[in-house]
Amino acid sequence: SKFEYVKSLVEPIFEYLKNNHEDFKINSTLENPYILNFSLLKKKASVIVESLSMENIMVGSHSACSSKVETISPILLALGNNDYEAKNSIRLSFSLDNTAAEVEVFLQKFDRILKEIRGWLLMIT
Repeated sequence: SKFEYVKSLVEPIFEYLKNNHEDFKINSTLENPYILNFSLLKKKASVIVESLSMENIMVGSHSACSSKVETISPILLALGNNDYEAKNSIRLSFSLDNTAAEVEVFLQKFDRILKEIRGWLLMIT
């Protein structure tokens, strides 16, 4: 089914985030695989979003209904996030047009960006 196809795309990213739970808090479930939202616990979402954008990977850092407004998402707060987690989230959107190869590229580049930023932080401190 279409639902199962999209879910199969999201599952590897969901597992990556779960396996690195000290760095991320997952704000969504696989019950709606079309949107995957997670908060970064140790890094700024804006830095990750910009780095992914430079790799031609477009993700969101605000809810779709407030993309132009710098506010804290009441939905993310209602899910039990603190202000930092609610302001520091990334939203990935999926459709039938996405492929497993795109997910693999995303995971490779996302992981590399996180490691590079971790390296920068170690050099600064």
